[in-house]
Amino acid sequence: MQEKPRWRWPLTRVGTFGLILALVLGLGVFGWWQVRNAVQGLFSGLPGAQGPARVEMLDGRDPASGRVALVLEDFVTGSGPRLIRDPEVLARLAPDLWYMDQTSVGSMIGQATLTLMGMPPVQRIGTLLEDGAAVRDFTCLSVDCIGWRGKDDRSLWGLGALSAAPPPGEPVEQVTGWYDTHDAYLAAHARAAEDPLTWFAKPGGGTPDPGDDGMRGILVTLPTVISASPPRFDAPPDQEAQAELETLARGWIEGSSARIEGIHATGPNPFWVLKDDDRLHDENGSRTLPDLSWHSAEISLQLPEAEVETLLSRIGATDRPAPETALIAPAIARAFALWGLDTACLPGCGAIDRNRITTAIDIYVTPAPHWQLPLWRLLP
Repeated sequence: MQEKPRWRWPLTRVGTFGLILALVLGLGVFGWWQVRNAVQGLFSGLPGAQGPARVEMLDGRDPASGRVALVLEDFVTGSGPRLIRDPEVLARLAPDLWYMDQTSVGSMIGQATLTLMGMPPVQRIGTLLEDGAAVRDFTCLSVDCIGWRGKDDRSLWGLGALSAAPPPGEPVEQVTGWYDTHDAYLAAHARAAEDPLTWFAKPGGGTPDPGDDGMRGILVTLPTVISASPPRFDAPPDQEAQAELETLARGWIEGSSARIEGIHATGPNPFWVLKDDDRLHDENGSRTLPDLSWHSAEISLQLPEAEVETLLSRIGATDRPAPETALIAPAIARAFALWGLDTACLPGCGAIDRNRITTAIDIYVTPAPHWQLPLWRLLP
């Protein structure tokens, strides 16, 4: 019987660091050296990936111009964020306003591992301001610089000289306003622009964000397909599945203003095997079912908000078979026997990672936008 479609809230976008985290989580499948090689290939062209580079926090700007200010974070000052806006003070401190970016492929992999253990991904160093708005944020990977705090080591940074009490500048705090309407956001932005004791904290924040364009996104994840075939990590795109999904999507949007933004099908993907809730491993990494795999499918659409409910009704009426989960227990038993493991405890002790299985149509709708306004302001 078809399950009712599920609804969920937005997912975060996967960026560079998130991708590395995903690679680290996959170590059991691919092996450490394979992941390292993959990361080296993906990120060898990034700034800093080839070795240490000196970062000048004034970024070539004239400290005496009267247009420039700098926020130094607690990581530097040891006493909370401080704003330096006096041109004479900035000019005097300019020789010390630098640090070494030591980012490398190895440190990115190491940081991804340490982040899983609870270490913050980065340390915030400061923010460069010009004409009342942030133009650049400065951070360093925690694995590279967490030991710098309080050290005046000019092989690492010039900022270590500024941690002496009292630190330079005036104490500031960062506050963020949240607005449900664009008019309220614009009014708050205008007030901040006129306030000489307030600075826009987000790079580019001096220009107001645009209003609601009335468009919404829908991401549809279809039920997982379980197939009696071995997994493949290098499987090419399934052109037949892509064509079938496109036909399905065109049926949903027929007669509407919606457009297809993307279609993504994967598989055959591996099922990782667990025994007593622990993932099984061999010399090659995490063990996977040798003769069972799963296929996923996602369709993304873009459409006016007024048409969302109609599209949701069409999508919700789609008949898609549930995954054939009955295939899993026999496949686990065959795998245990193949690996020489005791099968007497089955089916209770054996399982697969069920996070890989979507049992019903899963629908994500982008919500109505809101606006946020992060600001630096002087502490009273």
